[in-house]
Amino acid sequence: MATRVCTKCKENQPLNDSHFPNASRKGKPHRFGTQCRKCQRERSNKHYRDNKQVYKERAKEWDRNNPERVRSNRIKWEKENENSIREAKKSYHSRPEVKEARNEQSRKYRMSEEGRFKESVRAKVNGALKTGNLAKPDECEYCGKSGYVEGHHEDYDKPLKVNWLCKKCHWIKHRLNDGRVS
Repeated sequence: MATRVCTKCKENQPLNDSHFPNASRKGKPHRFGTQCRKCQRERSNKHYRDNKQVYKERAKEWDRNNPERVRSNRIKWEKENENSIREAKKSYHSRPEVKEARNEQSRKYRMSEEGRFKESVRAKVNGALKTGNLAKPDECEYCGKSGYVEGHHEDYDKPLKVNWLCKKCHWIKHRLNDGRVS
């Protein structure tokens, strides 16, 4: 097998694509590069570190010019990495300082006028469920998935008008609420 010496590290390596990547441009004949893959990677990383701000600005500009692509790429990435995202969130929320901050935030919200009002509406729903005036189905109204469902109020002024959603659909409903939290 033919070998080649890298011009940077001076190591003798086999002459194939795994060691010397194709350095040709479109329209030019195929030829192997003069540096091995490891040295070429180091060179590229150094160039990126030296010009990091330029690359970041270029990426931000592309994001501003392509909002639909950015949104669809984010949704696609979230679907592909659903399990790792869940594990990262679980790990983050199990930290003591995060638990304490969330508890404090929750206490403040429950003491606010809006929080007390929503708690009273939820209490009415729970009371209606106990007395049998309101029935809780065993499947999600949106996706039809059987199992655990949560109550969602579109309008808290109508306390017994409740949509029953699975946890995922409930999360999506709040997330796609145009920035408003309900």
